[in-house]
Amino acid sequence: MNKELRAKTNEALLDLVVKLKGQLLEYRFLLAQGEFKKTHQIKQTRRLIAKIYTILTERKVNINLTNKINSTMLQPKAAQAAAENKLVAKKTLAEKRAEKLAKRVENKAKVAALPKQKIVKTKKPTFAKISHQPKKLSKNDRRMQKAKKVSIRRKVGA
Repeated sequence: MNKELRAKTNEALLDLVVKLKGQLLEYRFLLAQGEFKKTHQIKQTRRLIAKIYTILTERKVNINLTNKINSTMLQPKAAQAAAENKLVAKKTLAEKRAEKLAKRVENKAKVAALPKQKIVKTKKPTFAKISHQPKKLSKNDRRMQKAKKVSIRRKVGA
């Protein structure tokens, strides 16, 4: 089926897509009415439309089937080349690790050579202490409190 589709032109494929979409619409109506018995055809047509779109996009991006086949034949050679590249990469990683280790040793020696700095303790800022004693009230505040007490007594009736 794929070979037949790939042999067709883009215009023929687009016409086929339009035709298949019309079939899908008919299938949905028949299914809604309860007259459609072969429900698997819906899935088949959807997949066929997807295959056609895939072929069209491959042509748009210029992907050839022959290139795919050649690349699968060349995979063993590519695997060997990749393995060689990995070995080279591992060697370079080992060299990088050795360089990092050498830098660490140099830095450690530099730090050891520096005089030790004295740690100066700073005093923490002190905050005002909270006292549990009541505040001294001004004359006006005392007068207001007294007036509140008197008004409460009058309301209660004492």
